[in-house]
Order: sequence, then C-alpha cells, then structure tokens
Amino acid sequence: MMNQKVQPSEGCISLELQPSRVIRQVDERLMSYNIEMTEVTGGTFWKAYTPEQIAGTAKFPSVTAFADVTAMPELMEYNPPIDLYDRQLRELAKQLGPAWVRVSGTWATKTYYDFDGTTGGTPPEGYTSVLTAEQ
Repeated sequence: MMNQKVQPSEGCISLELQPSRVIRQVDERLMSYNIEMTEVTGGTFWKAYTPEQIAGTAKFPSVTAFADVTAMPELMEYNPPIDLYDRQLRELAKQLGPAWVRVSGTWATKTYYDFDGTTGGTPPEGYTSVLTAEQ
C-alpha cells in the first residue's frame, strides 16, 4: 500500500498514506497524544453515537442544562477504567512513538490525585474521581 492514494467519497478530501512531500517538520519533543483522565480512572464520560445517529436517522438528545459539561446525563454514560497494561493496547501505542502520552482533559480538574492511598478510592467532596499511584 505504499504511496497508494485513497480515493475520497463525496464531500471528503483524498489522503496519501505516504505523502510525496513533507508538509511540516515537527520537533519530536512536541509529538504527543492525549488519554482522557476518565479513561484512566473510570467514570462518566460522553456516550458514543449510535449507528442511527451517525446515519442521520435518529435524533441526538437535547441538553437540559449547560451548568457543568461533566454532568449532562443525556449525553453521558459510565465507563470502567481502561487497562493500560493490556498487551495489545501497548503494542498499538508503540506504533505511535516516539511520543509523549498526556493524561488530561476536562475531567482531570475534578480528579483527586491520591498517590498515598488516603481516600480508599472515594473521591473527597468537590471531586468526581480518584487517580491512584497504581493507575
């Protein structure tokens, strides 16, 4: 598949898997990707779109309040933490390297960093999740 062009469908642009020219040089120290904090700690996060919503045959839920982006039950669902020790995940991640991995996101501001284990896994008042030293 080297240097093969992927033909676009209507409304899309074409991409070359192996571009013939460099678009921009980026310092390796700036190459990074993000893992959302909730993926590490587990918790409420955005619901995935249904196939019907993607196809345009189903409506998206209406949001009743915008006071807190992390608390919109119409758009959220609980997800368990991902296993960062998973062998397949680690092999796939190696293909992205070298790169920095950042754990961050909106939910990080409501995460209690409990590296000494004092909370027993229960978030203190004002927090929605706990990040442990093991995580």
